[in-house]
Amino acid sequence: MLEGTIPLKSRVKVDKLFTLDKSIVIKSVARLNKDAFQKIREEFCRLV
Repeated sequence: MLEGTIPLKSRVKVDKLFTLDKSIVIKSVARLNKDAFQKIREEFCRLV
């Protein structure tokens, strides 16, 4: 994780994607680093 913290051990569910409008987002909880984002992207591409 690049910044922020999540109090519980978490994981990204790449099979549960949805669209989120920026106007309803109140605050950011955390930000992924490039390596973590790349792993998520690869897994998503594998599923599609």
